[in-house]
Order: sequence, then structure tokens, then C-alpha cells
Amino acid sequence: MAGKYFPALTSNSRIWQYARSEHLTLGGMASKSRDAKVQAQLAAAEADFRALVLRFMPRGVADAVDCFANSEFNQHPQGVAPRTAYGETLLVAARHCLSLRQSLSLSPEGTLAHVYLAACSELASSDPHRRGPRRLAEALLALAKHNAA
Repeated sequence: MAGKYFPALTSNSRIWQYARSEHLTLGGMASKSRDAKVQAQLAAAEADFRALVLRFMPRGVADAVDCFANSEFNQHPQGVAPRTAYGETLLVAARHCLSLRQSLSLSPEGTLAHVYLAACSELASSDPHRRGPRRLAEALLALAKHNAA
């Protein structure tokens, strides 16, 4: 499309490759406003995820409700792990946070969403020394409270 209106800007030209690598557009610096929007979306998504963790994890600690049972991480070899609405909601919210971070080329390491997915993976593993859902919920709740401060 660029070649049609700007013949020097074919998809193989150096100018076009530079513009794409620097996230420039033919209209100017539109990617900066896009990045600002995505950063605002990321801040809102991470705040929402933290609120979900603070709401659901106390139930996981007190009632041993498995907030980590979801469609992606299955701790039962037969694939019949009971999924909970808590687990599915948290999974979707965590994945959304990480996809926004990825679109901004930000590292997910240490974020609440990353730690939640690591906890899901740990619980679904066959390691006999893995922590149970109650201990994982305690650790995630402590991190969420620390990040909220």
C-alpha cells in the first residue's frame, strides 16, 4: 500500500524498514500515542488483576478454593481437573496483562500476572514437593498486597 501512494516506500525499501523498526507511520509519530493508550490499558488491566487477586485469593487461603484450576493448567493426568470460575477469570485477566506487556516490549518477570501463571504451572506439575493451592494463594496474596502499597 505504501508503494502505491509513495513509490519510494516499497515494503523492501530501507526507508520503509527503518520506519517499521522505529514504529513510525506515514502520518508521523502515531505510535507514541498508540503506546500511551496501550500503557494506560496495561495500568488498568494490572490494577484490575490485582483487585481480582485481592478478592479471590483470601477464599483460596481460607476455604482451600482452588483459584489455580483452569483450562490451561491441569494438575490431573487424566485431564479431568475441576475448573473454577475463579481460576478461569484469573487466567484470562493474567493473559491479558501479559499480552499488553508483550505489545509494549516490556518484561513480564516479577509481575503479578507472571507470578500467577508460574503458580498455576507449579500446581499442575508432577513435582512431589510443589506447594499446594493454599500456600500458592498465600504467596500470591502477599505479593498483591505488597504491590498495592
